Amino acid sequence: MDIYTFKTPRPQHFSLPYPIMKYILKNATPKAWKKLIQTCKYFFPKNPVFPVYDLQADDNGKWHGDDGRINTNNPVAKLWLYNILFAFHSGLSPTTISSLIPKLSNCSLKAVLFTGQNLTWNEFQFLTSSGSIEWFDFCDCTLKYSDGKFVTFDKVLENFKNVESLYVFLKICM
Repeated sequence: MDIYTFKTPRPQHFSLPYPIMKYILKNATPKAWKKLIQTCKYFFPKNPVFPVYDLQADDNGKWHGDDGRINTNNPVAKLWLYNILFAFHSGLSPTTISSLIPKLSNCSLKAVLFTGQNLTWNEFQFLTSSGSIEWFDFCDCTLKYSDGKFVTFDKVLENFKNVESLYVFLKICM
């Protein structure tokens, strides 16, 4: 008797030709990818990334997404954030977002809300470079280059081509 798991899924015989299936695997949107991996074990090992629509940090720095708790300390797969990233509680560690970033594979966020976070320019670029940000709330945060210099506001705005709501209150330490 064969046992099929995520590592050894049942061989699939799709009604679509292999080149089309390969194209779907390579070019799926986060929403489509989530549906694919929920319906068939075959897809997840091909690209072990889990799409998350809405990721929020609670007061204790624990992450909740898509109506469930997400353990970022021992992730099964990297996460693909594709709508909201919310870390807006005053009790959060200033490195909450920085510690999350290595566990992410992609970001195509529409809304970003942070308070009291210390980010580097590279971390900020990773979160916002998709150009899909519509709502950006960055309160009491520090944004610096790797050499320790502060990022200028015009550089912050470069990735915001579609922004509709912008609230920025940067913490400046002398």
